[in-house]
Amino acid sequence: MVRKLLITVLMVFIMAFSASAFTVTNSNDETISVIGDNDNDDITGTVTITNDEEIDNISVTCVTKIVFDDFNATVRFNQSTVNITPGNSTTVTYYFRIPEDIAGEQKGYINFTNGTTTNGANITLDVSQLELSDLDVKVGGSYDKNIQGEDDGYEIDVEAEPGDTVVFELEFKNLYSGDNDADIDIEDIAITITIEDLDDGDDLEEDIDEFDIRYDDEESVSVTFEVPIKAVSDAYTVVIEVEAEDEDSNDFGFEKEYELVVEREKHKILIENVYFTYPTISCDRDTTLKVDIINIGEKYEDDVMVTIKNDDLGIDKKEIGIELDEDPDDDDNELMVTFPLSIGDNIAAGSYLFDVRSSYDDRVSDVTKVQLVISKCIPPVVEEEEDEVVIETQPDSGIETGEEAEAVPITVTGSEPIQESFRDSGWFIALLIIVNIAIIGAAIWLIIKFLVK
Repeated sequence: MVRKLLITVLMVFIMAFSASAFTVTNSNDETISVIGDNDNDDITGTVTITNDEEIDNISVTCVTKIVFDDFNATVRFNQSTVNITPGNSTTVTYYFRIPEDIAGEQKGYINFTNGTTTNGANITLDVSQLELSDLDVKVGGSYDKNIQGEDDGYEIDVEAEPGDTVVFELEFKNLYSGDNDADIDIEDIAITITIEDLDDGDDLEEDIDEFDIRYDDEESVSVTFEVPIKAVSDAYTVVIEVEAEDEDSNDFGFEKEYELVVEREKHKILIENVYFTYPTISCDRDTTLKVDIINIGEKYEDDVMVTIKNDDLGIDKKEIGIELDEDPDDDDNELMVTFPLSIGDNIAAGSYLFDVRSSYDDRVSDVTKVQLVISKCIPPVVEEEEDEVVIETQPDSGIETGEEAEAVPITVTGSEPIQESFRDSGWFIALLIIVNIAIIGAAIWLIIKFLVK
């Protein structure tokens, strides 16, 4: 009798224990990336609660608090209590918010209980206080704006053509509020934007110099790409990578992906370059206008024409019957067309604008302008050679030299007067005679004075 009673109690205990057995699986089993306090938006996820036994139903109640490393979160559920039949599962959705100024990795645990047993699942957050607050993309002359919140793989809503300029305009915000000692700067923000495979299978990549953002402030930057002329029609992945660190050594980083579609027109003969060999001419009025054209359309062209025109100069020339292949890798995909020009001497000096056009099947495809400057012809000044004047001078007969001096030729240029030396002048000779007389007189006086004594 006692033995049966013990067996019955044991069975009840086993049934009670078994009935309490359940497991909880978090659908967000990976780290959840969070930007600041998400502007007070909810962080949401789901858990799956499973009754692992095959005996009784269980009733599970959701615990309404999650304890994270640096904060506690109040949790709301789409249903606070669930009843689960043996061997079955049910899904519960949870919602909670985080306070502002929380940063870095935060680990918590979401709990459920059936009264006797408590089970749960881990929740890990990676909270960044650096936000990509705005992203606009300009393709050619059109914009796709405010796409920073789009899911990865979003297709930019403006198609690019070969030769287009693509500008990524980004705005970043430091979400630290500055309140309660949260005056924290975010430093060394590094940004890399890559367009994969766009350049004939190679990536195009641009980096932005590192910069800082003070708390509760923002900063705008931009990156410009040129779509290669020979880019083919396709969708190209754009990757935006961001890395930074705040003053508390919390690392922030995230990555966004977009799709840029490049679409070549069916027919497009692009004037890639146009220039004069001598853009300014003067007395010599010969020059050559060179036009580089390339087929960036999808079709082979066998009736391409290039025309140049200036009514004031009476110039209207064309090159017809040009063939251009549609394959960017083919040598016949592009061509240089040259127009030798000789401008008449009767054409007045000035600036003359040439109209340059490319066409296919008599349809204009591309138009550009180029300027030729004609300067007034001023003949060079020829300097006249100056005549040489030769003057022969004779030795001065008033001074005894011991032998006759030879005549010395003196070369004088131009018509400037000849400068005579003072030693060769009459004044010098007169002064010399006076000095000699004075010396002789002084000598005679000394002799007489000596004899008198």
